Amino acid sequence: MNKISPLAFILCLTLAGMQVSAENWIKNADGSPSWIDTDSIRQEQAISSFDMRLEFSDFTVVSTMEFDTSKNTWRTAALVTRDKDGKVLHAEKKENPDDGWNKLIPGTYGKNLYRHYVETPLPPTDAKWKQLYKNNRGAAFSIDTNSLRYKNGYADFWLAVEVPNQEKDLSLIIYRIRMNMAYKKVMTLSATEYNAAGKIRLHAAAEGAKENIPADSPVEKIFDYLKNEIDSGRL
Repeated sequence: MNKISPLAFILCLTLAGMQVSAENWIKNADGSPSWIDTDSIRQEQAISSFDMRLEFSDFTVVSTMEFDTSKNTWRTAALVTRDKDGKVLHAEKKENPDDGWNKLIPGTYGKNLYRHYVETPLPPTDAKWKQLYKNNRGAAFSIDTNSLRYKNGYADFWLAVEVPNQEKDLSLIIYRIRMNMAYKKVMTLSATEYNAAGKIRLHAAAEGAKENIPADSPVEKIFDYLKNEIDSGRL
């Protein structure tokens, strides 16, 4: 019987469209007491949307948030309030597509949601992973060659780190990376964690600060591979 690697198994579940459940609620990355359903994240032309849940002692509110990336605006398109037994207490939906839009202003709640779940996309569904390094603890480091790009001295790519032994129900982390090839610096743009079942357990934008690439590190192995690809003209 052929064996499938843990990385391939996770990606089959998460990136190829198989869903374990219709919802996947994770804690909001901005630290607020709310939850985001990553399975509800959608992008249709300029409109991005997802469902958000707020929990209180006696009731729960689930809202559909919409963001118009062409106009830099956002709104609550619909919401449903239920009591602790699931009974609907209140429901509303904006029928007019032009109603209720607010400007995305830095430092506001809407802008924070936009930064983590619209401006920072989930890992791609058509990733083609190439393993470049595996350390003595069993952690494997792979890049997506489908979305790998090099322009103006920067390499942009997705980096998957397969975590051995599924530590603390963590089996995979996928980072969005930008690498300065001339100055040998790296920036982490986002991180997405997956549990043992292949479901997202965290997704967040990163600060993107430039950091030196440590010698003899897995990241240096990736840098060396990319440099060779660039020098040879393949990238």
